[in-house]
Amino acid sequence: MCHQLAAQGFNVCIVARNAKKIDEKLGEIKAKYPSVETKSIIADFTKLFTIEEYKTNIADHCQDMDVAIFALNAGITRIGFYDGIPDMDVQDNVMCNALHPCYLAKAITPMMTGRMDKKKQKSAMIFVSSMAQDVPAPGNLTYSAAKIFCSYIAEGLSYEFEGKVDVINYMPAVVKTNIFKPEDMETSHNDPSAITATEAVSSIFRDLGIDAMTYGDIKHRNLHYMMGGMSKNTMMKMANDGMRGHLAK
Repeated sequence: MCHQLAAQGFNVCIVARNAKKIDEKLGEIKAKYPSVETKSIIADFTKLFTIEEYKTNIADHCQDMDVAIFALNAGITRIGFYDGIPDMDVQDNVMCNALHPCYLAKAITPMMTGRMDKKKQKSAMIFVSSMAQDVPAPGNLTYSAAKIFCSYIAEGLSYEFEGKVDVINYMPAVVKTNIFKPEDMETSHNDPSAITATEAVSSIFRDLGIDAMTYGDIKHRNLHYMMGGMSKNTMMKMANDGMRGHLAK
């Protein structure tokens, strides 16, 4: 997403917990787009517990910037059945996938809605949810629950902020990123419906300002429609059997 924005002339600020990775990414952008200004903010979404912490650690550092697009796309997934998954995996899932989009959105709301008042220009907020929100998937239950929480916040805000902020909720299936643990990476990336990060971002920008929600790429939209033709019980059984098979390997 950062590269595509930079290519269009946007300055780029990355918020993440790994300073080394941020510096590497911003270095790539600066080398390719010398006129683009870059900035980094270090924050670990699994360690921020209150809206006030989001304000002091992130929002306050953005006050000197004209923020046109804010993407709430941090995410983690830790698979495992509820009776065996470590407590911290459950907690990190909720902190990063549910509280992060909700609390950070609240922290940056004055800045995003205020852009119309100050400059008579809309801003945009991109929430990255997941198609996992469509069903409480066994073995990935906390992630699914957190993502539907994210979706509700995003889709509601798209109406509350209408005329000031274009808000979109993006609900992809598998995207080839490093969200997965290394042991789960190969299986996920070999999924025939998996798409690249570039394809994912292109579909978001295609629908931003038009739709309040999108499944994005045609592969993922078709998968959603196919799943919609199944009963919820059938989907749950398929997900349960598939996860048990995966974890047994």
